[in-house]
Amino acid sequence: MLNNDIFKGKVNQLKGDLQKRWGKITDDDLRSIKGDYTKLTGIIQEKYGIARAEAEKVAKEFEGVQKKWDKGKADIQKKWSKIKEEEIEKLKGDFDNLNEIVKERYDVTKEEAEKMVNEFKDKRK
Repeated sequence: MLNNDIFKGKVNQLKGDLQKRWGKITDDDLRSIKGDYTKLTGIIQEKYGIARAEAEKVAKEFEGVQKKWDKGKADIQKKWSKIKEEEIEKLKGDFDNLNEIVKERYDVTKEEAEKMVNEFKDKRK
């Protein structure tokens, strides 16, 4: 499993790379596909009129990264049920912000929140 910092970077890099390479793909497009590479393949084909095989290659890379983040979001929700789904979605892999949310929701010190989040991250490696 990817280190969380590396994963966060990969998600952001891959989104950035997708949008740099395929500039017609919007953030809304990426949100709407929800990790479904078939949808991304269709969007790439539709907006650029390219071969399906080329579009599938790009889309599969994105799908793998997206699935890992989706699993991570579910794991966070299981561990900290007081954190709302919308808050988890906004994290986008940023565990520093997760520390703050855990601190607030569970009324613990900053150090305790960091320890809890670090233990969670270590178990996921």
